[in-house]
Amino acid sequence: MADGCDISPTMLDRYRQRDELDARQYCAGDALHRLYVAAGRSPTMSLELVGVGDTEKNAHARKADAWVELNQALRAVGQRLSPVLLHVCLADGAASAWARKNGHDPRGGLTLLRVALDSLADYFRHPGGGR
Repeated sequence: MADGCDISPTMLDRYRQRDELDARQYCAGDALHRLYVAAGRSPTMSLELVGVGDTEKNAHARKADAWVELNQALRAVGQRLSPVLLHVCLADGAASAWARKNGHDPRGGLTLLRVALDSLADYFRHPGGGR
């Protein structure tokens, strides 16, 4: 990259760039990923998590709160849809690979991801969706 950054787009980013997800779906997946990072479950460190003058106790409390919220969101989506969210939004895998691995037609992986993200967007109360 020209600016010297070596950050690759995520699978979620790629789906959005190819217009395979709408903005609402993308925002829901991104919100889930941000909770994952805030919970300290990502190899990348969240710089927003620890503020200036923050105590270790506060940082741990925020991580715990993010972990609880992440799990609540996944429970709201349900056990049939949350695995594809875990695979794409948190593990950065392809929806088709998730479908293939779980005995489904790989071409249906993206459709299932869209349904899961729509449900997640409803949980987060993102605007649109008509629900």
